[in-house]
Amino acid sequence: MSIVSLAAGKVVLREWNILQINTPEGSGEIFVGYSEHDGLGRVSTVIQHFDETTKTGRTQSGSEYEVIGEAGMPHEDAMYVLERTLGADLIQKELLPGNSEVLRFRYPIK
Repeated sequence: MSIVSLAAGKVVLREWNILQINTPEGSGEIFVGYSEHDGLGRVSTVIQHFDETTKTGRTQSGSEYEVIGEAGMPHEDAMYVLERTLGADLIQKELLPGNSEVLRFRYPIK
């Protein structure tokens, strides 16, 4: 499986969550999920705005995201992309134990 950067556009995600990132370099949140339209795991750029009522948001790159279904554990393809983007060691050490201040999901994993 390869990782590619995609042009900004409209993205509909399922099997999603929002990842909160807090490092000395800065903090932000990104969408992580499975794209309905292209069948790819997706990791967004930093979220600029997210409306929990309409489940829509805009990212730093200009993409418009809509999330469907309840938040939870992101799709395995999205986790693969996340591991390749941030590093598998960081994901295993900081995110998956669920008790990190560096990386954590905004919504509980069900």
